[in-house]
Amino acid sequence: LLDRIRSTKVAQGEAGGITQGISAFSVRARAFSASEDNEDGSESDNSDRGMVTFIDTPGHAAFSEMRKRGANVTDIVVLVVAADDGVMEQTKECIAAAQASRCPIVVAINKIDKEGAEPERVKTDLMKYGVLVEEFGGDAQCVEVSAKKGLGIEDLLDKVLLQAEVMNLKATPELPAQGSVIEARVDKGLGVVVTGLVQKGTLKIGDLLLCGPAWGRVRRLLNDQGKEIKSAGPSMPVQIVGLNNVPNAGDVFMLTTNEADTREVAEARQRLQKQAMGSASSAAILAQAAGFAGGSMDNREVLKLPVLIKGDVAGTVEALRNSIEALELSDENTICKPDIVFSGVGDVTSSDVSIAQVSKAKIVAFNVAAGYNAMEEARAVNVEIGYYNVVYELLEELEKKVKLTLAPPPPGVLVGRAEVKKIFKIGKAGKVAGCEVVEGLIKMDSNVRVMRGKRNPVYTGTIASLKVVKDEVKEVPAGSECGVSLKDFTDLEEGDVIEC
Repeated sequence: LLDRIRSTKVAQGEAGGITQGISAFSVRARAFSASEDNEDGSESDNSDRGMVTFIDTPGHAAFSEMRKRGANVTDIVVLVVAADDGVMEQTKECIAAAQASRCPIVVAINKIDKEGAEPERVKTDLMKYGVLVEEFGGDAQCVEVSAKKGLGIEDLLDKVLLQAEVMNLKATPELPAQGSVIEARVDKGLGVVVTGLVQKGTLKIGDLLLCGPAWGRVRRLLNDQGKEIKSAGPSMPVQIVGLNNVPNAGDVFMLTTNEADTREVAEARQRLQKQAMGSASSAAILAQAAGFAGGSMDNREVLKLPVLIKGDVAGTVEALRNSIEALELSDENTICKPDIVFSGVGDVTSSDVSIAQVSKAKIVAFNVAAGYNAMEEARAVNVEIGYYNVVYELLEELEKKVKLTLAPPPPGVLVGRAEVKKIFKIGKAGKVAGCEVVEGLIKMDSNVRVMRGKRNPVYTGTIASLKVVKDEVKEVPAGSECGVSLKDFTDLEEGDVIEC
């Protein structure tokens, strides 16, 4: 949808075709015109209707904090819902974020040109979550659009501008500059680059800024197209170069006048951040001790999977931390969870490799590279560096590692897996498991392991009998059904997985 608005191809450049970082850009209202795509060849009104700034937040479940920040810095929330998919979990999160920030919602029902599109069902479903469109007597404006064909784009603009007029949005450019950090990254040539949204006043080159734990004078200002500018006014997205440190996404930046005081405040905030991290660790230890004293101590063994995270921007690193920390699995005897030993913004460095070596961690590099020296050192000390640009692929791979740490495979090469669909009692043979081979092969002469529940191994041994219908066979390929009985084990249950 935003590609159509900007007349660019940004989504094609996004890894996996999904937005994975937060961005901000401004367009003139006439940029919404889809005249070149009108089927009848007619031209639309291209008159200048002012500037609109959009903040594009990712929809993947891992980026919920980014969506909340996006809602907090906007005046109006455009809620995009696919007409064929309807209300999804992320849609509910976006609604909650908009309601919490008290922003009015304009609903854009996209993909109305697709087969199976049901815009009326979407409108009805939204009612369950407190979004009542005007058509049903509510106050949420609604537009049916097709980003692919350019349908309804100008209508969407009209709704946004109408909502802005009703809200009587105004700002004073003469005030000292203040705004919010959308993203922050480290650029090899420029240093720390902050993508910010000016909310009050005008930001100029040479201004002294305090921004969370960072401070500095503005050396360069770039607009959303990467062109140098001298100043940025209210509601203008801008890239700021000149800060001494990477601030956190969501931090407020403000104009200051005294350099010594600004430096002192920024350094104090850095110390407070470090103390807060230490306090969090202490709180976890105290909570564990309190559980022990109260007799509720969890005595299960804790296995940790050390991970070091490097990402392109601060918001993405934060989202990855939260998502990776949630990849905890357990069984009756063991808890396995990732242990993030360090996280930061920028390319992988020799220092990162040293930390990973000491902590025996895997380095996760998301949308960043590793320097030549860092790669050579990683090879020399056998530190694994994984490069990713799609968040769900990263999380899937780490989840597999957590599962394997919780229940490591038996010695040898994994040949195949079969899922137990039904248990049969057959005379002297006892219990026989009716299985479907879901991966690889099940071989009569291989060692097997039975997994139950959350990767809990309940049996390791060999196959006593392998049959297809009534015939004994040596192996069964994926997609086939078979009967399996195990040597000295009859406690199979439906849903168990037999690994060969």
